[in-house]
Amino acid sequence: MAEITIAIGNNKGKSSTSNEQMSELDVNLPSTRQTQGSIKDKIEVSIKLLTGDVFVGRIVWQDPECLFFTDANERKTLISRRAIAYIQYQ
Repeated sequence: MAEITIAIGNNKGKSSTSNEQMSELDVNLPSTRQTQGSIKDKIEVSIKLLTGDVFVGRIVWQDPECLFFTDANERKTLISRRAIAYIQYQ
């Protein structure tokens, strides 16, 4: 299966250096806890992107920048949080 990567951001050619710190996932936020619960319970979700594209499947993991998503055909997709309009939990 081919992997699909969706990258939306504003890097403007900047490369990451070891001095830059990645933000940490705040597990105290309700949205983080909701997403973690759907990962743990393997709940199907619909993710609508700002482009209008909709993905249906399961979130496998999350970090501060992205969600890793798999659909019913086991197609794997890395979705930038900045690209997400909303997540609908089933």
